Amino acid sequence: MIRTLAISALLLTSVAAAPSSHHYLGFSCVVLAHRQNLPSAPGVSFRVLKMHFSGNQPGHVAHSHKFGEILYLLSGSGWNMENGKKTPLSANSALIIPAGTRHEILPGSGGVTMFTVQFTDVKSASPFEPKSAAVPDVCAS
Repeated sequence: MIRTLAISALLLTSVAAAPSSHHYLGFSCVVLAHRQNLPSAPGVSFRVLKMHFSGNQPGHVAHSHKFGEILYLLSGSGWNMENGKKTPLSANSALIIPAGTRHEILPGSGGVTMFTVQFTDVKSASPFEPKSAAVPDVCAS
């Protein structure tokens, strides 16, 4: 099902509204597909982001979301810290982060560029808002 969600979400980005871009120190984010329902999975909504973490810059602070994420690395390398476990990331690899999982992206010296498919049950209230006001949604549209 996760594979179906990811493929369907990426295919639907061609019908999305114009992308919105956000830039911060060492990080940029482009919303490729704003929140929409996933036709192949009733009750599920998603959005698609393209994110870049610059090398030799701090990544995101450790955080969690109300939604799940599928990360697909386009280029670069680094690590994902998830619940205290450090996992290497490299180009053309994918990673699933379940909802509520504490995680952080640590870019390597060349940085990391990835697609992120965020998905949630459409019944959730404000599903793409962070669990904590201390960690704002840096890719808010």
